[in-house]
Amino acid sequence: MARCSAPGAFRRFGAARLALLLLLSAASAAVAAPTRGSLVQCLRDNDIDVVTGIDYPAYLQASQTFSKLFRHWPSAIAYPNNTEHVAAAVECAVKYKAAVHPRCGGHGNEGESVTTGALTLDMSRMSNVQMAADGNSVTVQAGARVGQVIAELWEQSNGTRGFPGGQRPTVGISGYTLGGGFGGTVRWAGLGGDNLIALTAVDGRGRILRADHTKNSDLLWASRGGGGGRIAIVTEFKFRTMDVSINVTQLSALIPRERAVEITNWWQTWHTQLSNKFTTRVDYTNNTDDGQVSVELTGWCMDSLEQCERELNATLPSEGPVADLLFKLRQTDMTDAIQDLYVNAVVNGIGWEVPEGYTALEAVNDPEAWVGERSYYKYKTVILQEPLPEEGIQAVLDYASSGERGSRVFEFQALGGAAAEVPKLATAAANLRTASAILILRANSKNETEALAALSNATQTIDRLIKLVPQYQAYVSFCDTDVVAFADWQSAYYGSALAGVECANVKYDPLDIFKTPLDLASDDPGLNEADSEPCKRLLRKLGAAAAAWSRHLMENAPARG
Repeated sequence: MARCSAPGAFRRFGAARLALLLLLSAASAAVAAPTRGSLVQCLRDNDIDVVTGIDYPAYLQASQTFSKLFRHWPSAIAYPNNTEHVAAAVECAVKYKAAVHPRCGGHGNEGESVTTGALTLDMSRMSNVQMAADGNSVTVQAGARVGQVIAELWEQSNGTRGFPGGQRPTVGISGYTLGGGFGGTVRWAGLGGDNLIALTAVDGRGRILRADHTKNSDLLWASRGGGGGRIAIVTEFKFRTMDVSINVTQLSALIPRERAVEITNWWQTWHTQLSNKFTTRVDYTNNTDDGQVSVELTGWCMDSLEQCERELNATLPSEGPVADLLFKLRQTDMTDAIQDLYVNAVVNGIGWEVPEGYTALEAVNDPEAWVGERSYYKYKTVILQEPLPEEGIQAVLDYASSGERGSRVFEFQALGGAAAEVPKLATAAANLRTASAILILRANSKNETEALAALSNATQTIDRLIKLVPQYQAYVSFCDTDVVAFADWQSAYYGSALAGVECANVKYDPLDIFKTPLDLASDDPGLNEADSEPCKRLLRKLGAAAAAWSRHLMENAPARG
């Protein structure tokens, strides 16, 4: 779930240093045994399974993160089976003054859900997905993965209902929703959190709360893109579904590298002229055998192939260099447009081969299907409120044109459409709501040295881009400790939603039990007191907007092709 770790709160380890750390860890565990033992005993007294440092090698496995760049050592990892377990675990943590961090998919950009010294609540045993009888909504436990939600909906609805998931089926539904997650249907159905109707959560005192259009709607507001695990621990979500009975048209075009800047610059304006049926992106990857970057324009259209091509042709330029290039590409095998089932489009959008022995549906539904050897990676982001100048596009092309194969990936992801049509105050995803696109850089390698070199290169690229945008904004779901180098890092993540998230934080976590090293803290003392009049007024206003949007979701049929 989306949180940020502190600079210096993590360490990078090679094999030798890891062995040394395990020895040191055992020594320090002996010193801290009374406090830790009390917390662990409290958890076990509530019938909650727990793994601690003395449970080797289970602890080593349970505490690892998806990215090998980061290694944290939680005081314990607990495995709740239900909401009551979560509430009891929070009460234990309050009693023994331990921070609590929930983990769903474990994809935190810096491994935040297993912060050193904190109690990790692994939600994986709570993963039930149940569609409503009318098919218009689905109830999802917080430990489910995005792929499980998509696959279960597909099966339970006989291939007619879906969820606006992201590009990775292994990502947890909690971090995805709470952090403002998006994917191939973002312009058609909005962010994942835009479709959130209601939820059940445990607050910082261990109280079980229901948040919907009638009560605790300010918590519902904060849970739509305000970041995960900081305000409360959500245990169950209720979403509106979307209609996927019509086949999805998938589009792709390979762009010559020498035309990448020109085409990307054109795309930044062109994609905003398309109807909401279209969600597109441009990917730069250094994955070619000759070391050159590949550039690909891809997208989904939520309609038939015939109708999608008709709309495309109406928006493509009829003359000029871009028109000439697109015409030439469409006469070759460099472009493609295929119509397929929604679940197959999900797999194609992932870009991974379906593992042997799996069908596409089975692979999407199994969190372990694509979990192979872990790598060293980290993401960096820039949210764009207006087109990036060509100088910036060249900067990311330079980034993707160096290093070992596959180590540097860059993506321009289109936003807007349905995501921009949600009322301004209905969600906490303020920066994404008004953005035209988001830039995502990924530094990745199976080799630690190469990954660190790629990450350094990514940081330098972001520094170049920051100078080219009016105001730097970043994606809260990809927390990045380098962002704290900016004096206004909180606004960079939250924009106009900052004050509301701060107020919700102090209201629902007054004891700071969910605190992180990058805790929100306002310069305005009135926003640091839950009972202050400024906070009360603001949360009433935001709660009313969130409640109105929930009523809209319940009263209006899901988006259809």
